[in-house]
Amino acid sequence: MKIRDIKMLNTKFKLIIQPEPEWVSLCEWVRENILNEEIEVIKEMSLKQDFINYVESNFENNPMPENLIEYWDKFKGKTDNEKPLFTENGKNILTFLQEHPDTTTWKAKDIAEEMFISSRTVSGSMRKLVTDGFVEKVGQDPIIYSITEQGKNIKIN
Repeated sequence: MKIRDIKMLNTKFKLIIQPEPEWVSLCEWVRENILNEEIEVIKEMSLKQDFINYVESNFENNPMPENLIEYWDKFKGKTDNEKPLFTENGKNILTFLQEHPDTTTWKAKDIAEEMFISSRTVSGSMRKLVTDGFVEKVGQDPIIYSITEQGKNIKIN
């Protein structure tokens, strides 16, 4: 590959990673209409869903322009084929944790032994449950998990 080819690839790469103008407009709209006055509230949010709920609660005061709604939906991850809230393993593990309120902390290995599944399966499912706020990591070596209030209160179908 010649240096000229690398520069061409580099230019194409830059074009690919630049955000769409509508996405930039969406970010500017959120910053101007919602974040300016209440930036401290946003800093305290730890989950994407908290941010989405907060922004949408302000739509009454500051309606979003029509041309930005599509990009807001993309940010939220809203599609015609919505992903389920839980994987099958995640649903089973969260149900298990809800059914054992006396034990407040768990290692993946202990959950796996109780449920007769692999600890690797538990660890993978726990990663998503932690990201979604249903479980939290409370220890590091070994990794210890605890169900959150959100995890205790959610109804699983």
